[in-house]
Amino acid sequence: MDQTKKNQIRAKKTNVLVIHSKPELRKEIKKIPLYLDRNKTEKLEYTQHAKLLGVTFSETGTFHKHINEVIKTAQGRIKQLYRFTGH
Repeated sequence: MDQTKKNQIRAKKTNVLVIHSKPELRKEIKKIPLYLDRNKTEKLEYTQHAKLLGVTFSETGTFHKHINEVIKTAQGRIKQLYRFTGH
C-alpha cells in the first residue's frame, strides 16, 4: 500500500469536539462550519463524544460516558469470570 494513502486524514473518521461547560456557547461554536481541506469540499461533523487513546471525552468536559463504559466492561468481565470459575 502506498505510504500517502496510509496517512491520509478522512472526514468520516475525524471527530470535531467542542468542549465547554456552557451549552449555549457550544451551540454558537457549532454553527461555524469546519472543513478538512482549503477548497471546502469535505465538511467535518461535530460530535458530542470522541474517543482518543481509549478515553471517551465529552463536550461537557466530564468523563461520565467513559466511566459508564468502563464499569459496563468490568461488569461483563466479572460475569464471565463467575461463569468460568463458578464462584
